[in-house]
Amino acid sequence: MNKQISQDARNLQKIVNIVDNADISDFIFGSIVKRDDLNITIGSGGLSPVLTRIIKQKIEKILPENIHDLNDFIRKNRQKVKNKLTNIQSRRLFWQEVFEGNIAQEVLNGNFIKAQDLFDQKLFNKNNKAESALYLIGAGAGDPELLTLKAVKLLSKADIVLYDRLVSDGVLDFARKDALKIHIGKRKDFHKYSQTEINQLIEKYLKLKFPYLYPRAISSGIS
Repeated sequence: MNKQISQDARNLQKIVNIVDNADISDFIFGSIVKRDDLNITIGSGGLSPVLTRIIKQKIEKILPENIHDLNDFIRKNRQKVKNKLTNIQSRRLFWQEVFEGNIAQEVLNGNFIKAQDLFDQKLFNKNNKAESALYLIGAGAGDPELLTLKAVKLLSKADIVLYDRLVSDGVLDFARKDALKIHIGKRKDFHKYSQTEINQLIEKYLKLKFPYLYPRAISSGIS
């Protein structure tokens, strides 16, 4: 019957969705977690609505009910930040530090005046220019579950990641999707980069002056 419904709809030039059957559907519905302007969509390619529903429930449990307060706080201060921090790298890192720090927590706790005071002070002290920094992250045998919270936080900020052959894809998943990732792995009798060349790469990226490429952090799994 589902196949007939799908065919009838297409004969009428209508798009159709058949639940649990992506092969005869023109589109699929994802599970949606909605908090004010924040929308999170979970999809399984139409293969398992039950799985997407379970994931949705898990996300709803950990996502604060009053996340809309944080949305309102961002909306109120967004233009103020753009006016001062015209450098896109500085602006991106500023917001990341706000979301990961005590300012966002104060907003979610309902302490809006304190949160605004902390925010204004942080923005006043923020430098509107690209800054470079180098971090060495020990990834051990490459098991992502062994990374420290600080390592994960640094990877999420890095513009450029230098990594060796022991670093797994799971570790690299913590890096930003748009980060430049350079494999500099060594093994016996084969060095893709010599240590001198690795040092030159680090120096090169630390000195870049392009605002969209200037590295905030170069993270490396070199032991």
